[in-house]
Amino acid sequence: MTTALFREEGVPIIGVIINKVLPEKMDKVRYFVGKWLEKNNLPLLGLMPYEKKLAYPLIKSVAEAVKGFVTYNADFIDNKVESIIAGSLIDLKELKSSEDLLLVVATRSINEAIRKIEFMAQNHGIASCPLSGIVATGDGQMDKHTIKYIEKNNLPLIRTELDTYGSFLRISKIEVKINRSTPWKIKMAIDLIENNIDLDYILNASKLEN
Repeated sequence: MTTALFREEGVPIIGVIINKVLPEKMDKVRYFVGKWLEKNNLPLLGLMPYEKKLAYPLIKSVAEAVKGFVTYNADFIDNKVESIIAGSLIDLKELKSSEDLLLVVATRSINEAIRKIEFMAQNHGIASCPLSGIVATGDGQMDKHTIKYIEKNNLPLIRTELDTYGSFLRISKIEVKINRSTPWKIKMAIDLIENNIDLDYILNASKLEN
């Protein structure tokens, strides 16, 4: 469809890059797509593997999405979010899988959720805090123990008037961008391009076009 549009408008195509390819499908995509491109005299300039880390939002994006206010540790709003856990469904497997989890919990249940996370971490050898931030929904009060945990682990706390379900929906719709707030993403993107795309061909073809 894309090549047809380019042909319609008379736009020259110097080659094709296939984006967001699952790493385990790289060889298969290269073979079958490459075959079609070869028949149509279009060079395959590379396959960009899908890297889920580039899709991680930041805490500040979460705060904007839920229209919330960061009431603790606002200096850490550039923390990245790998996955989301609900305060009512805290799972050991999830706690073990990441150090960048976003806890979304009703404020009235936050004390219980934090104690549960601490208990599971202590009993299963999880040395560092698995959370990168917290979204506390609705009304409620935090006790001193919870506040101490938040301050000790530099967790940005977002307060929002939305309920937990509404917060999940808003967060799931965040469009993640690469910008100056995410230098680690910029480096990762540069490495992916340099390792997977024929840049020399593109640069030489561009010179010829000019």
